Amino acid sequence: MALTGRQPGADALREHWALFTGTGVVLAILGLLALGNLWNATVITTFIIGIVLIIGGIAQIAFGIMAREAGGLLRVVTGAIGVLSIVVGFDIAADPKGAIVAVALAIAILLLFNGIMRVISALMNRQGMWVLGVIVGVIDVLLGLWIWTGIPVSGLAIGLFVGIDLLIGGIMWIILGLQARNAPAVAGSPA
Repeated sequence: MALTGRQPGADALREHWALFTGTGVVLAILGLLALGNLWNATVITTFIIGIVLIIGGIAQIAFGIMAREAGGLLRVVTGAIGVLSIVVGFDIAADPKGAIVAVALAIAILLLFNGIMRVISALMNRQGMWVLGVIVGVIDVLLGLWIWTGIPVSGLAIGLFVGIDLLIGGIMWIILGLQARNAPAVAGSPA
């Protein structure tokens, strides 16, 4: 058996190129729609964050109940975090417009913390592409500061980030689909 340099499943990718391309087109269109209407994209995303918190809270509670081998304190804390997630999730989902500022503030804090930790980690390790780690960390800090200082207007950054992410993801799926369509068939497989 000769080595072809192709990954296993390449034929399966080739067979489903239209699905990948179609998914990419849908994601790209959703991204453009989000970028065209940042307010609605922000409200919808904030609502979805509320729903995700509710689902995560339910999972936390279920884990706390089922984790019999875990200590009693761990089970109680896990359950309490689950209840808190559900309460916050319902609060966000019930009034996503009112929760935009809180979500934007949480994102700003996460970006600031993440950026600072990336810079510290990159400077401490200084291996490989550590300069890139510093650059990404600084960008995270700047984005966090921009969101923090621009609230409530910067709350629209939620919709902006989602729109850009959907558009880039869509483009990547389209590229994957077109590459899969044009991939040569593996010897011995149906064309």
